[in-house]
Amino acid sequence: MAEENAVPYVRSVLVARTLSGVTIADGLDEFVRNPSTAGILPLAVASTFAWLYLRQRALSARLLITVDFLLLQAIFALALVPYLDHFAFSSPGHVTCLATLAIVILVRATAVPSSGLRTFIFSLPAPVTILVAQLHHGAIYSFQNGEQYSARYFAEYVALNQVLLGAALLGAVTASQVTSGLRMRSYKAARLGPYELGRRIGGGSMGDVFEATHAMLKRPTALKLLRPEITGERTLKRFEQEVQQASRLTHRNTVSIYDYGRTGAGVFYYAMELLDGANLRELVERDGPFSVERTIRILAQTCGALNEAHEKGIVHRDIKPENLMLCEQGGERDVLKVLDFGLLKDLRSTDSGLSVDGVVIGSPETMAPETLSGEVTHRADLYSVCAVGCYLLTGKPIFAAKTVGEFLQAHQFEDPIPPSTLNPAVPAELEALLLRNLQKDPADRHSDARSLRDELLP
Repeated sequence: MAEENAVPYVRSVLVARTLSGVTIADGLDEFVRNPSTAGILPLAVASTFAWLYLRQRALSARLLITVDFLLLQAIFALALVPYLDHFAFSSPGHVTCLATLAIVILVRATAVPSSGLRTFIFSLPAPVTILVAQLHHGAIYSFQNGEQYSARYFAEYVALNQVLLGAALLGAVTASQVTSGLRMRSYKAARLGPYELGRRIGGGSMGDVFEATHAMLKRPTALKLLRPEITGERTLKRFEQEVQQASRLTHRNTVSIYDYGRTGAGVFYYAMELLDGANLRELVERDGPFSVERTIRILAQTCGALNEAHEKGIVHRDIKPENLMLCEQGGERDVLKVLDFGLLKDLRSTDSGLSVDGVVIGSPETMAPETLSGEVTHRADLYSVCAVGCYLLTGKPIFAAKTVGEFLQAHQFEDPIPPSTLNPAVPAELEALLLRNLQKDPADRHSDARSLRDELLP
């Protein structure tokens, strides 16, 4: 008898029908019509195209994290649509909603590079919102046939759903921690190449910098690596151009590039001289403003490095205290090194697409006003050098601004604060020289870094 009953059941499955007579097509139709699932497919397609687009962009880590958060919350909101229905608890869409949320939380944890803490924070709105919605509907609406929830059934129901989403959240956090650890170990292994890595000594939007030693030459170096999670064609092209430009510079006040390439895992790197010193921001914050004589020596060395770069058609575009380091070399103190060529712009390059559209490149405290319009020449670097000079003499930026927006407005429309008002020891000749190169019109500044250096030196 059991075999006779089993035959029609198997037959019904083979002809794509359930015992109730509902076809798979009916199920797909319900899936499409259900508000919690109708938008999943187009959202998945849109997310794929968004990922492909963002992969080609040189975006900051903060922007990528913001996109990650907003996209995840959009999916959560779509999955929670059934709760707008007064009878959500009795509809099959409720089960679909819970399954969708659990799957999205877990998939995101394995697909998106993230720490366990970030995964927890970003995913927490799902179970919290479900709990709030369930308490709201359970207190107001009936379950089936006009019967109210029993307190015990309702408590079990709420607890069961929270256990499901809590398990998904715990699994997602664990997955993020495991995959993050694996990525880090793989990243470190990929970074080795011919170099033995030491401690991390710095980093920026493009990558991290480590102490390293060449396995054969045993020469101490600083190794900069492009972060794997932001790798894209545009980013890689910009990174390669950064290294090629920097390797063309040989001035003693420019950081030397020894080597560059990529590992078998596709991680780009370049090796540069390892410097023992501190940047100007650190020194001013630690020791206070510099003397007039020391400031002049530093500015003259900076101009020497920039003069070579400008003659080769390269503008630094991000001269600031953090990118100028003082170190000791060959028994000589206060040897300046110009760092970080990640924002270079080769004036001879015909590929203007390497700059990110709509993104201002530079540092708010020291950037020249013409940077906002994109009409940047070598005189923009002279503006930044003299802004740094004022900072060294006073310990303050050239404008009494606090936010990025205020600094951008001040560079465009306000006169800089004369350094002598904050430091009476600043000579009138030096102040006039600095203020000349802080003019809004580039034509009113020195014509080149060499002439500025020659006028700085006695």
